[in-house]
Amino acid sequence: MPSVNAAGRQACYRARDAYYECKVKNSANQSLCDALKKKYHENCLPSWVSYFDRKRIFDDYKEKLEKDGFKLTEDEKKN
Repeated sequence: MPSVNAAGRQACYRARDAYYECKVKNSANQSLCDALKKKYHENCLPSWVSYFDRKRIFDDYKEKLEKDGFKLTEDEKKN
């Protein structure tokens, strides 16, 4: 079980950042990041992994909305 003291948190953050950086650099071949993903899961509490992953998905979604804007579907335009 990962430690929640300061050193454990820092190890978790470093593993998370390395894994996410790998995912960005290797978006076409995610299997290159498997070792970093394993280290991420080993160094972080499961609840933290879940939180970080959900937050990353939401932040990516927010960034896409800010960049591309919100587009209504045809059905929504009629209402």
